[in-house]
Amino acid sequence: MNPEPDPAVLANVVHCSRNRRLHLERAHVAELLAQGDFFWLDVHDPDTSDLEILRQEFGFHPLSLEDSWRFDQRPKIDDYDGYVFLVVFGASSDGDSDGLVEVHCFYSHGFLVTMHRDDAPSIEALRSRYLKRGASVDDPARLLHAVVDGLVDGFFPRLETIDDRIDSLEDAIFRDAGEAELQEIFAMKRALVEMRKVIAPQRDLFASIVVGVEAFPGMTDDDQRYFRDVYDHLIRIGDMIDTYRDLLTGAMDVYLSTVSNRLNGVMKQLAIIATVFMPLTFLTGFFGQNLGWMVAHTGGIGHFLLFGIGLEDALGLFAGAGTSTAALQAAIAALHGDGPAVAYSVAYPVGVAGPILGLYALNILLKPKIALLDDRTLELAEIALRDSAFVGKRLSELSAALPAGVAIVAIRREHHNQLLSDRLVLQAKDVLLATATDAQALKKTVSLVGELQPGRMTHDRGDLDYVRVFASSQKVVGIALGDLPFPAEV
Repeated sequence: MNPEPDPAVLANVVHCSRNRRLHLERAHVAELLAQGDFFWLDVHDPDTSDLEILRQEFGFHPLSLEDSWRFDQRPKIDDYDGYVFLVVFGASSDGDSDGLVEVHCFYSHGFLVTMHRDDAPSIEALRSRYLKRGASVDDPARLLHAVVDGLVDGFFPRLETIDDRIDSLEDAIFRDAGEAELQEIFAMKRALVEMRKVIAPQRDLFASIVVGVEAFPGMTDDDQRYFRDVYDHLIRIGDMIDTYRDLLTGAMDVYLSTVSNRLNGVMKQLAIIATVFMPLTFLTGFFGQNLGWMVAHTGGIGHFLLFGIGLEDALGLFAGAGTSTAALQAAIAALHGDGPAVAYSVAYPVGVAGPILGLYALNILLKPKIALLDDRTLELAEIALRDSAFVGKRLSELSAALPAGVAIVAIRREHHNQLLSDRLVLQAKDVLLATATDAQALKKTVSLVGELQPGRMTHDRGDLDYVRVFASSQKVVGIALGDLPFPAEV
């Protein structure tokens, strides 16, 4: 196996990839095994020759090698003599078709062999971190946990992207629902279904590890606590997938309702047009086909009213334009027929809608122009507490040191979001949700407190939830926000 062209490569962290021409070599594998030290061998896109080397040098069971060659497995763990075979899934790179990477792990006291065909960004980052550290792998169980935890946590950014896209999709559907929105709904639902197919069995797999039904070689009680954290992440991912599927189902219902309402509006317009032109078409067609002399010798507005429209229709149009049923009854009684009723039905919608449209036009012309306030966007940032000067201090002391206009609205501690209080004592590894309307002030806060995090707090609603409330009651106008009688939990 040819090592990567990097002088910092450690002897027990080895990477092989056909795409990079880093081939697996039998002599190097035999040398690693002969040394007796723990090592990590990562094989990207293996071929049959690589599996043959693993079979001969490691002595892997033929069934585990067969499973490792045939990808599209379910998440599982198989116990063999001296090692375990583990199948786990994670999020792959953005260019991958299904967005999933399947990783096969052979783990024992002396080695960890990982195999995958797709790119695995989390494994790439973990290997780079070990190389930069410049020290050998000294805790095999923690290495396996780091591999699995990186794969599982890779789902969070992808789900956050789906969440943001669902919000944009709902706005687009309300503005102008089209075929593109429908296709995107189906595409995201298919992506969520593919994720759920691997998350559900993977969650059951780690549940069996947490309760002690399955175990890794040399796993201690402390190691089991780390895998319990992975199980907690899988539960959260499963809940997020179910939530987003429900949101997409709701978006589909909104889309269908919008399309149906649009169709009803078109049908109303067509019905009005047909009602207006139906009697005119009948009259012109009747006289034009049957009374040629009259058509050739009549002209002017008088003849039009008398022969074109007729006295009955003229009276009906007059009554309908005024929406007067009394005038219609009088015309029917005077002419001894119900002919004016047809013209009345044509003119009646105009008599009803005309004043409404007139008032609407006057409202637009006479409505006073009110200047709107400047639209300022509320910026959010999740900041990991890294400055030891604030560790052990109360939240009120940190708030006093922040730039003007910056407020801390929530805190995330040990993967759980919590409400704030002035007596809250800050701890290391706390993640703070800061908000401000000034982006520069928010950047100063990041440099003052710690470092920017990719963000999970606003999308994780397992512990805290939020709603958007518009103040429309006159009872709260002019009252300070702190004086409003909110419940104790808000």
